[in-house]
Amino acid sequence: MSEETKSDTGSLHWPVAIVLAVVLAFLWFKGYGPFCDNCKAPVEVAAAANPPVAEPIVNGIVLPPGPDLVDGGTAIGAIPAAKIYFGVGATAAPDSTNETLSEIVAYLKANPNAKAQISGFHDPSGDPAINAEIAKKRAEAVSAVLASASIAADRVALNKPQSTTGTGNFAEARRVEVSVSN
Repeated sequence: MSEETKSDTGSLHWPVAIVLAVVLAFLWFKGYGPFCDNCKAPVEVAAAANPPVAEPIVNGIVLPPGPDLVDGGTAIGAIPAAKIYFGVGATAAPDSTNETLSEIVAYLKANPNAKAQISGFHDPSGDPAINAEIAKKRAEAVSAVLASASIAADRVALNKPQSTTGTGNFAEARRVEVSVSN
């Protein structure tokens, strides 16, 4: 072999060796070295710090996560709330109202001392008296949905209609809010 061939072959080994050394050093510093006893510890610690929590189930419905309350020794889950949106001038409850109120209905059935608070809102456009009447009829429509779900009328309170701009969008203002109080 000539001197030229030897030096060409030898010169290819050094760049490969340097790249390999850099990659190994990088992996070593990232915690993949042979002496890494705690490489997986952060994942295991995170899993141990956040064990799975059973969600409360009432009448087959999983209540939303939140602080547990106690009523007569029974865990009752988080207190739900809902917003139902209406179209311009509409007073009939939208088709999605039953689904929207399902958590509230389950909560009320599981907690006989709890009461629903219904507040109707309307946008500031138009005649305030007509808008207040529309908001009242919307709240009554939502109250009727609760009544159809066997929630007694004495457990539902209708609040005075309120004018609001919502988030600046009048569609946001045309709503009924349902909250629960113990």
